[in-house]
Amino acid sequence: MLITGRDVTKRTGSGERLRSQSRELALLHRVRTAVARELELTGVLARAVEAVAETYDYTRLSAYLLEGGELVLQHRAGDHEALGRSSLSKGVRGRAVRSGRPLLVEDVSKSPDSLEPIEGVTSEICVPLFDEGEAVGLLDLESVNGVKLTEDDLRVMVAVSEHVDLAISRARLHARVRHSEERYRALTQNSSDLVTVMETGGIVRYQSPAIERMLGYSQEELLGQNAFDYVHPDDLRTVKLAYDEGLKDPRLHPSAEYRFRHKDGSWRWLESVGTNLIQEPG
Repeated sequence: MLITGRDVTKRTGSGERLRSQSRELALLHRVRTAVARELELTGVLARAVEAVAETYDYTRLSAYLLEGGELVLQHRAGDHEALGRSSLSKGVRGRAVRSGRPLLVEDVSKSPDSLEPIEGVTSEICVPLFDEGEAVGLLDLESVNGVKLTEDDLRVMVAVSEHVDLAISRARLHARVRHSEERYRALTQNSSDLVTVMETGGIVRYQSPAIERMLGYSQEELLGQNAFDYVHPDDLRTVKLAYDEGLKDPRLHPSAEYRFRHKDGSWRWLESVGTNLIQEPG
């Protein structure tokens, strides 16, 4: 029997790299899908942590948010007790956030930055999380049972953090918009003046409660109606000229005095000031 052999080391290594790349792409897709529709900041971190934990079953993963001078635990995966609060002035986590750079510690028992060694932990990866260039949190990956994390693991976690960063920015923007809306609603709901939001063509999209006291309508009655249909015919040209002036130049705040039809059919004189908010995202 004649047996021939050839060296397939390179081919085997190439196959292993392809499998590794496939796992990485699957993980990134899992993370991206998990956080895509999440608008709550804590929900983003929880979903991201769980998605990574499904792939790294030999690790412990914790997500932190920056509050003042401390990192505060938001979610963890794996059988461990993560620190609830971590100072920025100490440890690998603190150094990663202070420097704004991801860090890999292959052997935590030999690292001068490591805090008291946690039993069973071999390696640690700390990746800062950002919103508009500002560090806002951290992902902390720890391996157990003698498994050492590598530069490849660091690269994957950095790629994961980029997806999480986008979701964090979206969630924080949503929170700011929601806060602004709540503040706006509180102001308009309690204002003695009538506040109306209209589309460019005059269709009413919001009326503050003052409309009932001033004009007899409920908040909902004029929604979807054209406000110009309720202006006295003799005043309509004046009102439209002022309105068009505000549409053309957002810097202006045109005003007009005119008669508006009360629910009982009578006419009430109003003085209105317009503000062009067409370019505002909300």
